[in-house]
Amino acid sequence: MKTEAQLQAYFRKKCQANLILWRKLKFEGRRGAPDILIAKYGRAVFVELKSPSGKGVLSELQKREHRKMRAVELYVVVLSSKEEVDRLISIMLRSPEDIDSLIFPMLSKP
Repeated sequence: MKTEAQLQAYFRKKCQANLILWRKLKFEGRRGAPDILIAKYGRAVFVELKSPSGKGVLSELQKREHRKMRAVELYVVVLSSKEEVDRLISIMLRSPEDIDSLIFPMLSKP
């Protein structure tokens, strides 16, 4: 995959195939917020997609917004590869307790 749009299409199809709710987000009057919300088993994760080519980086505004969301214990992850998408999907298919414990390592990515 070369573009963020291709990664997004792949992510959406994988979520749909696994009965994971997938929603493209647009925050009114709020810049820097994540692009996508996914949910399963009562667990929701905000996802920021970045280009697999490595050209996409988080802006300072995005970093600040993600920190604010994490400060109130929301899950926010940044994904930039098919492998990262697959890993998140596999975590979301686990039990809710597993989701909580397995997603924490993904949160450390800026």
